[in-house]
Amino acid sequence: MKDLYIKRTLPFSLTIVALLVLLISGCSSTTPENDQVPNDGLIRAAEINAELGIAYMNQGKMDVASRKLEKALGQNPRSPNVHSAIGLLNERLKDYPTADKHYKRSVELTAKSGVGGGRIFNNYGRYLCSRKQYAKARELFSRAYQDKMYQGKELAYTNAGICELQQNNVKEATSLFRAALKVRKSYSPALYQMAQLYYNEKTYQLAKAY
Repeated sequence: MKDLYIKRTLPFSLTIVALLVLLISGCSSTTPENDQVPNDGLIRAAEINAELGIAYMNQGKMDVASRKLEKALGQNPRSPNVHSAIGLLNERLKDYPTADKHYKRSVELTAKSGVGGGRIFNNYGRYLCSRKQYAKARELFSRAYQDKMYQGKELAYTNAGICELQQNNVKEATSLFRAALKVRKSYSPALYQMAQLYYNEKTYQLAKAY
C-alpha cells in the first residue's frame, strides 16, 4: 500500500498525488470487530485483497475494487492498512465523518500493534491538513518522520512542509523540505518545493539549482 504525497500549486491548495488518487464508493463497512484475532491466513488474505482493491481502483474498476476492500475488512477488521484505505475512499467521496473514523482507527490499531506506522501517520496527517486541522496534522507528521522503522521519512517531511505552506509558515516549511533532502537528496517533490520557494522570492539562481 502506498503513501500519499501532497502536491502544492498556487495558491497553497492540496492535491492527492499517488497511485491511490482514484478512490471509490461503498466502503464504509459496519463489520464488527471482536476479540478474536484472525489467523495468519486471513491476515495475509486481507492484505492481498487490499492491494488488489487499490490496483482495481487505479484501473477504474470501482465495483470490483469496492468488493475487494469490503472482503479485506471482513477478513481482518484489525488491519491498519485496510482502515487507512477505507479512510481514503470515503475522503474522496467527501464522506468526511466516515473517513475520519477509519483514519483514526488505523492509527489506533497501529499503536496497539507496537509496530512502526509511519505510512499510516503520514496518510492521516495529509488528510487532516486537507481538512485544515493543522495542529493534529503536525502531530501526525511528526510521528511519521520520527518512526525509526519508516522508510518514507522524506515523504512525511515534504507533506509536513507543504502543510506549513498552507498556513503561510514559509520558514518552517523550508526547514522541513531541507530535512527531506537530508534523508534523500534526490527526492524530486522536495526539490520542486524548494525551487518554487526560491522562485517566489525571485532568487532565480537558487531556484534553477534546485
